Amino acid sequence: QKSLNHLNKYHSSDFNTLISQKIQDYMHEHPLEIEQKYKENLESIDVKPIEFKTGNIYEGGWNKNLKMEGQGKYYLKAENVFVEGIWKDGNIIYGRVFMTNEDELDIYEGEMKDSSFNGKGKLTSSNGQVYIGDFIDGEKTGNGKIIFADGTIYEGQEIEIGRASCRESV
Repeated sequence: QKSLNHLNKYHSSDFNTLISQKIQDYMHEHPLEIEQKYKENLESIDVKPIEFKTGNIYEGGWNKNLKMEGQGKYYLKAENVFVEGIWKDGNIIYGRVFMTNEDELDIYEGEMKDSSFNGKGKLTSSNGQVYIGDFIDGEKTGNGKIIFADGTIYEGQEIEIGRASCRESV
């Protein structure tokens, strides 16, 4: 296991260089708006970005039990996924997930539970399709609206069109 000195080697400027320019541009043009209900009852201590032995990097708050807490950013190296949002007791509860695959970028923004998309959310695919609606365990489900790249809109009951999730155990 690495020492804390090694884990704290990153600074915010180094952390930002790991994030692709496309994601940085999107974050600059579309600041994450977090409802007050997600910020309540959080007690966290902010530290410098740290790198886990998996190569993942987290910058943000920690609770007294050394679990992610409060506002933070998380880069999952193997999955090439970047997450920003609000954590509670080690799990993200609301935020944005940037999923990259070469030149493609899919973005989820909304509620989460157990590191998976759960609740109300919006998934924007690199092909121009947007789904706004309900998610359960990473699956689009319940009432929703799909806006296709050509502008066609489908609104109604969404049934297992696809799966999307962000799972990581630290």
